[in-house]
Amino acid sequence: MWVDPRINLDPVQLPSPELHTEKSVETRHPTFKALRLCIKEAFKADLTSLMVPLLLTNSMHETMTAPWCLRRAEIVMKCIKGYLIEFPLSRCTLHFTVPIGIDSIVFKRIRDLIPENFRLTVALNI
Repeated sequence: MWVDPRINLDPVQLPSPELHTEKSVETRHPTFKALRLCIKEAFKADLTSLMVPLLLTNSMHETMTAPWCLRRAEIVMKCIKGYLIEFPLSRCTLHFTVPIGIDSIVFKRIRDLIPENFRLTVALNI
């Protein structure tokens, strides 16, 4: 992984082969270790923006049912929250992404998980 806050880089790709076929991914999975390392490096580089794919994939698959998506999104959020406690990104905006084509109801339910897991800040127009 290469992090340089002075230039625009393409998003970091985490090695996650066929994660959509696994019923559950535990927090000790290598993908979560890589995600923790990304947050650690973002902390060291004092980045201002970080994008995280909530389902750990960029495309939808047949095996990704609504309960599967919700469980996956929740475990990713909880891990991210723990990593942010360990490496606080005080000036960083965290962007969660979901695959294109996700069902709108599943999207809304995932969106509702965010305030349950994170304290949100309100933007002020001055």
